[in-house]
Amino acid sequence: MIALHHRSARAWRAAVAAIAMAALPVSARLLPNLDALADSTPAPATKSAREEGRVSRMHLDERLGTPSFLWVRPGATIGGRKSMAGLAPQEAARRTLQGLSDLYGMSPAEAAAAEVKTAERLAGGGHLVRFQNRLDGIEVFRESAAVILSESMQPVAIGGRLGPTTRAAKLAKSAKAPFTLSAAQAIAAALGDYDFGPEVVGALRPVAQTPATAASVAAGYQYFAAPRDLLSPDGARLDEAARAKRVWFPCPAGSCRRGTWSCRCARRGCRASITTGS
Repeated sequence: MIALHHRSARAWRAAVAAIAMAALPVSARLLPNLDALADSTPAPATKSAREEGRVSRMHLDERLGTPSFLWVRPGATIGGRKSMAGLAPQEAARRTLQGLSDLYGMSPAEAAAAEVKTAERLAGGGHLVRFQNRLDGIEVFRESAAVILSESMQPVAIGGRLGPTTRAAKLAKSAKAPFTLSAAQAIAAALGDYDFGPEVVGALRPVAQTPATAASVAAGYQYFAAPRDLLSPDGARLDEAARAKRVWFPCPAGSCRRGTWSCRCARRGCRASITTGS
């Protein structure tokens, strides 16, 4: 069991590293990052799991006051269960998330509503189940968590973050227009950071779905292309179709969800992940 635990831990760390690298923005020059969460006042930490025995180690996200990574204490009672044996991986992972939901400021019902993004069997034994938060069908930016389970379905660790959605959903519905830009306008705003003029929005044209983009389109992305002869003052051009999708930004304790567009553009062969406000 100990050997399995270490192998699963190594597999989980590798998965976290891969996800982190995939999310890093790359650009030809440094641009200020936009993160609605960064402007929020840090939230007070939720109650310490160490004090009541469910968690052996925990790292906190100081901005949200919730865990960014935790190790479940072996043999701990999670959600009223001493064991998850006999459950399917997705069910065991969801019950683990529900049993520790208070550490994330969530209710068990909110944890139960999180969408399963992927489920995989680890090479060294065990399982990894990833959850994604959505609000009105729109992804909450960077709000996902992965639960790692042993071969016998015992909780080992949770990495990432999820947050409450009930209050956020009410706030989102009360907003008159959480998304004030179209996809083309958002891409044009992103290209403006690379000295393209406002006229670029009129030159962008929707791109039809292809087998290569089917998965991204299903995830909510819209693709737009610009004429090859459309250049910025420094001679840059859009080398391939740019894509954009609506996302929500999390704020502490689910106090708000800011609507924005996440854009990905490639100019002169250099990819740039750009998030532009709504």
